[in-house]
Amino acid sequence: MATWRIHNYIAMQLKDELKVKNVDDYLVGSIYPDLPKILADDSTTSKELHMDMGKSIKDSDYIIDIFSLPNCAAFIASYGRYITNNDWVKGWFTHIITDFIFDDYMNRKVTQAYRGIIQVLCVDCVREFEDYAELRKFKHKNLKTYSNLLQSVAIVPENLSVPEICVKGKRYNTTRIAEEYLKYEDVSSYAECELEFITVEEYEMLIERVKEYVVDIYERLENQ
Repeated sequence: MATWRIHNYIAMQLKDELKVKNVDDYLVGSIYPDLPKILADDSTTSKELHMDMGKSIKDSDYIIDIFSLPNCAAFIASYGRYITNNDWVKGWFTHIITDFIFDDYMNRKVTQAYRGIIQVLCVDCVREFEDYAELRKFKHKNLKTYSNLLQSVAIVPENLSVPEICVKGKRYNTTRIAEEYLKYEDVSSYAECELEFITVEEYEMLIERVKEYVVDIYERLENQ
């Protein structure tokens, strides 16, 4: 998991190496998988929205259905041929790799303790949580605190026009949803918070790991 500013920052770091031509398409692709957060309500979970989104996203000559894919390998196997020639898919690819590497690193800091208490290795201590909902809020606070440091380098796409989303038979204007999502991820209120879970140095290490991973896969696909 990551905020749009983190996805945006990593995508911009990789723009030249991925030979991006349409930066707007690329940047929108880098945040598109998280847009269902705006559509979620009490009766519809984000997972259901993700699945419906994947089924409804169409382009001129192919259908993207990557929300139902279980991991990065499955995505590459199904859509690897588009990563080298479609800027929107390139952005989406950076998003998937970022989430995979960030989640893996965060999960390694979490252990299930006695009687359901969740222990988390933090910067200077081990913290305990009673449930995963509480832990998720703690993770998000840390991510948004780091994202606040990236506000000055975030690049908002000028053109947010991407394929419509159809959820439970209802069509949504994707441009409006993207605009709302960028506002939804406001992190200015976290300016005074401290990084208690993952440090700046750790984030920088993870970002470098993502870049290496993405470039390695891209070059191998390009040379096939």
